[in-house]
Amino acid sequence: MTATDHDRRPGGRWAGGAARWVIVPLLSLGALGVMSAASALWGAQAPVSSAQVTSGTFGLSATWSSAPNLTGILPGQSRDGVLTLQHSGDGTWRYRVASSHTGTLRPTLTETFYAGATCTGTPVASGALSAATLPRGGSAQVCVRYTLPANAPSGLQGATSQITLTASAENRPS
Repeated sequence: MTATDHDRRPGGRWAGGAARWVIVPLLSLGALGVMSAASALWGAQAPVSSAQVTSGTFGLSATWSSAPNLTGILPGQSRDGVLTLQHSGDGTWRYRVASSHTGTLRPTLTETFYAGATCTGTPVASGALSAATLPRGGSAQVCVRYTLPANAPSGLQGATSQITLTASAENRPS
């Protein structure tokens, strides 16, 4: 009996043939894992001269240039106010102004925002980011129109609401 006859099984299959087909791919995968681990160890480092990094400052104030007088507003009337935003920090910013209400008039009294000192042109949605940027030291005006609709229910006579305007800004590259 020769070595080749000894390794043969009945049916013409070689003993250990299946094992060789499994071991060869596993050894190949193992070698790839070692190579990828070895390539991860290659790298270079170089010192960078020291540099001072200073963060910027944020400063935004909002004041009424002309506050709206909402006392005694009647159905079908509107009252305007102009809000001035002043940027006192670093960088260039885009801003947004949003409004919130509490009280009886909340669902009925509406506000509309306009970019600029007059309530004309295309309205800007409450809380929408401004199209214009506000540079360092710059200011912008936002006109706010409050309207009590003509069909406001008579039960709102003498009602009050607390209105809060919130101005915020986001840094944008100059």
